[in-house]
Amino acid sequence: MAGGDDDLAGIHGVIGFNLVDWGRVGEGLDHYALSLEHARSAGNRRREIWSLGLGGWGLLAADRLEEADLWLADCLALVEEQRWISFRPWPVAVLSESRTRQQARPDDLRPRLEEAFALSCQMNDPCWEGAVARALALTYAAEEAFEPAMEWLGEARRCCMRDTDSYAGLQVEILASQVEVNLKLDRPETADAVAREWLALAARTHRDSHVARAAGFVTRRS
Repeated sequence: MAGGDDDLAGIHGVIGFNLVDWGRVGEGLDHYALSLEHARSAGNRRREIWSLGLGGWGLLAADRLEEADLWLADCLALVEEQRWISFRPWPVAVLSESRTRQQARPDDLRPRLEEAFALSCQMNDPCWEGAVARALALTYAAEEAFEPAMEWLGEARRCCMRDTDSYAGLQVEILASQVEVNLKLDRPETADAVAREWLALAARTHRDSHVARAAGFVTRRS
């Protein structure tokens, strides 16, 4: 049965990942919960870590921030226990975004993010670099330091685009953040241009919730 549980953990994890990206967040989270249940039954700690880390991202999308914090704290504890250090940047980035939304002090979040960014660069992992760079940008935006926020978002985007097979869901989030920060910087023309890229990428990769947001922005600005 352990082998079956292991396989089912992987299957439900992938389904959850796709559903969250497509905007069907509630359904996706149900599959992440099943993935966790099967991973724990199989004793597969790495699958458990993966589902906690990506499930935490899904909980963030659902604005269930306290639950996200719990999942991501469990994820990081298992990362340390299992010494799976190469996975650490992802839950650090997502937990930081959750804490930023809950008005945690940016100065308290940045040291861990900077360490995670250095680790991501050391591993030459474009996705992890992009995720952490975006999380750093959000800490600056939270204290209305919009110029450094935009610099970090530019870095996040460059990192993601370095890999032709990079995570499109993260690229969409980076573009959405760039639109918001450009508006804060009173750069409506740049925001409009980025919004059209945001809309195109969201539509091409079936990120339906982002399609609606980006289309609404473009329509309002037209």
